[in-house]
Amino acid sequence: MSQFRLYEISDMLRQAIEAGFETVDENGIIPGDWDRFINDCQMERDQKCLDVARYIKSCLAEADAIKAEQKKLAGRAAALVNRADSLENYLTQHVNVGEKIKSADTIIGWRKSSIVTVPTDINTLPDKYIRKTIEANKVDIKEDLKKGIEIAGCQIIDCHNISIK
Repeated sequence: MSQFRLYEISDMLRQAIEAGFETVDENGIIPGDWDRFINDCQMERDQKCLDVARYIKSCLAEADAIKAEQKKLAGRAAALVNRADSLENYLTQHVNVGEKIKSADTIIGWRKSSIVTVPTDINTLPDKYIRKTIEANKVDIKEDLKKGIEIAGCQIIDCHNISIK
């Protein structure tokens, strides 16, 4: 784990948590007994739970920081792709079809390709050429179940999810 530390927790518990996650294999699979490291920490239960929650908050804060950086980098990458597309468009206007321009490290040339066009109204195509995705609309199902409407095979299950603030 990185040295990103938003909250101070017991070093013993931090080391136990990190030791537990070092048991993860190369496929990211966490063994069922990874938490034995935490369980072996001799701490008062409430303090241990609060420190684990603080560790979770630190992980999520670091993940948010990484996502924000990814978003920034994705924006920069998109700008560079747009720049390259504009310059490629310039070349298509200034290099004749079939012409080839070469140097030791770069070749500008043309290749043949083909594209398929389809009608705007895909309903005019035979069914064999149309992909259809069907999925349950859980939002509407939940609303109707709450209204007392019975829907075969559907039910609302109340869950309890841990909350860390």
